[in-house]
Amino acid sequence: MKILPKINFISQIKAKPTPRPKQVTRPTFETASADGCVVHSEMPVFYKDGLAKLSTKCYPSYSAYESHAITTQITDESGRLMGDYSYSLDPIERTIDYGYIKTKHDFRHKGVAEIMRLSSLMELKENSLQSIKIDALSEAVPFHSKYKFQPDLKGKNSTLTILDSIVNKTKADEKDKKGAEKLIKKIVNDGEEDPINLTKGEAKEVNGYIAKYIKKNQNNWEDTNFHHCLPMILTNKQVNKFSSFFNKLFQKHGIDYTI
Repeated sequence: MKILPKINFISQIKAKPTPRPKQVTRPTFETASADGCVVHSEMPVFYKDGLAKLSTKCYPSYSAYESHAITTQITDESGRLMGDYSYSLDPIERTIDYGYIKTKHDFRHKGVAEIMRLSSLMELKENSLQSIKIDALSEAVPFHSKYKFQPDLKGKNSTLTILDSIVNKTKADEKDKKGAEKLIKKIVNDGEEDPINLTKGEAKEVNGYIAKYIKKNQNNWEDTNFHHCLPMILTNKQVNKFSSFFNKLFQKHGIDYTI
């Protein structure tokens, strides 16, 4: 009788979950400009590997009609810069604009950019702003989409460039290509009432299509992205709609703040 070899069953070692913060910090806010621009004070936050420091500064404009420059930074316990986020706060339009989040290479995929996004949400809420607008680099589109940003295309040229890129993507789904082709024909043949901007109906249809395309292809984005900047927007209404999602992220990073 053939004796089967003895098999040793080794239990799988499960990865340890990220420890929950041992402490939470309630942010305080201070007025940083004559027209009442509010930013949060310096505070400790938790990222994947431990404790860091989050700080935000406002550089007020000299005119009540100009935007304020805002800079957010995260540093580790030794003072090394982990990432920063610079943007403008428009006190007239009530928006955050032109933001660019940068994370140092050694600190990527550790929640650093996520913390900076949460920082901007506190400024959005505390200043009663209407929205955050960005021009997302193509490779960063899935990241911003994760935090509920939506496509915000309005110009015909940029829209046609992105749609044409999808049509010519070798690895794009044929159904997606046909959808892009259909939108291109609709925009090109709309009578040229406005040669620069999409109509309200076109913008709604195009941005809805792009949002679905991003969601569908986020797991193979390197092969399917359109390699062009995409205007995106996160409205105060959307933040409120997904408050539970954002509140869990605040808790995850040890920030006692509730939307």
